Amino acid sequence: MADYQKPADTRFVKFFACANGFIAVAMGAVAAHALADPHAAELAQKASAYQLTHALLLLVLAPYTGKIFAAARLAIAVGLVFFCGALYVYALTGFEPVIHLVPIGGICFMLGWLLAAYAFIKEGKQNG
Repeated sequence: MADYQKPADTRFVKFFACANGFIAVAMGAVAAHALADPHAAELAQKASAYQLTHALLLLVLAPYTGKIFAAARLAIAVGLVFFCGALYVYALTGFEPVIHLVPIGGICFMLGWLLAAYAFIKEGKQNG
């Protein structure tokens, strides 16, 4: 069975997670201090909270190998782009069509959590 993760992949996942953590904190500051529209600030703050939470989840999942963990990481990464990215674009520009990506990102987040849970259960059965 293939390992599905090389050391370079682990480094990239950790870099991606840390970059998202940085963006989350920066966008939280923008939401709190730079956005005049209260609705836009609320959306950016919500995206920031979700982004930070899922960046931390990626850091937790980074060292684990296997197809299911890889799928969980991919789902979380897609969720970060679609959910948080779309909310940021909408909050900053008001470009409405992008808001239709948000539910897809939310589904990816949920799928990532479910895959991670399944992977941990499956790993426990193999090691236990």
